[in-house]
Amino acid sequence: MTINDAELPYIDVFSAEFAADRDAVYEAALARSPIARCQFGYLVIGDRAVRDLLHDDRVIVPGRRFGEMFGIEDGPFLHWFSRLIICLDGPEHARIRRLVSRAFSARESDVVRPMARQVLNELLDGVVAGGSCDFVSDVAQQFPIRVLCRMPESPSGTSRPSPAG
Repeated sequence: MTINDAELPYIDVFSAEFAADRDAVYEAALARSPIARCQFGYLVIGDRAVRDLLHDDRVIVPGRRFGEMFGIEDGPFLHWFSRLIICLDGPEHARIRRLVSRAFSARESDVVRPMARQVLNELLDGVVAGGSCDFVSDVAQQFPIRVLCRMPESPSGTSRPSPAG
């Protein structure tokens, strides 16, 4: 049986039901299957199924093929995009992940957390002063880059390997 033959639950991510209580929609679908269909293709739902999928070496990410799906076969965007860690597979992904994982440990996060709160407060102060906002453009898109730009080379004082490594 292929996934196309399976009688999978369907989740309408644009429905009022989904908007009102997406957890209930996911739970109902998960009671039938750890995979559901939606407008965009398939969803893997449930902690165990997602964890199993992420740890399966047979799974590959689109990487360079993602750009090609949109007719981008060469150029600076494709070169940049295909080198992002989320687009890498196998040993190359593992190598880069090992290099950056220490920076995102609980210990490092605890050191950076006060600064991240300060950045968020600054963004929210701007929203309050303006009286309204587009949360995505005024806060969500700005927050991670501002935090990353303010992060010291090593918040806890441990040395990190260089990407060249």
